[in-house]
Amino acid sequence: MRKYFVWFIFSIIATSYIMPVVAQSSSDIYGVITKISGVVKVQLKVDSEWIPAEKGMALGENTKVQTDEDGELVIVFEDGTAAKVDKNTTFIIREAKKTAKQRYFIIELLKGSITSNSATITTVDEIGLNYQIKTPVAVAAVRGTIFIVEHKEDKSDIAVFKGSVNVQGQTGHEIQVEQDYQTSVTSQKPPERVHPIEERLMKYYKEKVKRFNEQVEYHRARLDKIREQHIKWMEKQKGKYEDKMKEEKQKQEDKFEKLKKKHGVK
Repeated sequence: MRKYFVWFIFSIIATSYIMPVVAQSSSDIYGVITKISGVVKVQLKVDSEWIPAEKGMALGENTKVQTDEDGELVIVFEDGTAAKVDKNTTFIIREAKKTAKQRYFIIELLKGSITSNSATITTVDEIGLNYQIKTPVAVAAVRGTIFIVEHKEDKSDIAVFKGSVNVQGQTGHEIQVEQDYQTSVTSQKPPERVHPIEERLMKYYKEKVKRFNEQVEYHRARLDKIREQHIKWMEKQKGKYEDKMKEEKQKQEDKFEKLKKKHGVK
């Protein structure tokens, strides 16, 4: 009886440590952190622990990212789509997939600011692009566009530096924002009438976004390197996971030996 009891306890212990290598395993398209500064934290799967972000880290679906008051990063996806994330920003990559005819991106911006440079149809292949940034009060949908979305409290600002963006509020009303214009959306109200981009954002474009666009073009010419970085990081994580599993296995074996001695099982 004791022997069966010990084996029952051991089976519970042995199966208590189950975790995936990384959250990105179900995603088709991965983003790689190509630039990072300050404090940036990442959750690789829903409700997992926060870990420090690092250059070369691969991000996929359900990854949550948070930048501190001095944190910034640039993410380049394998298709050439890129995002510049500013300080005090929290967002989730809800979807990042590729089918035979379409690439899908849905980024949920909880707070802060993200500048996007979405890859056009001819950047890497001949398939279309469905790219959205969702905030608590608005949805910005684009095709081949450079634009910024800011969200603070219950207000979202969307400004277009190149191309056009369709913006929809919680009321269902939708407007199109063309290049050099912006709109704002607040809770339970339609998007405001478009107007020229305010001076603050134009200054940001000249000081930050132009440089970001240059970096994006550099990486688009070397997308094979982005894929290599993604693979290397995944292999690194696999090694860490295997080491952790070996360590955990040894701990469980030690616990099992203690249980055997406690219950007099040889």
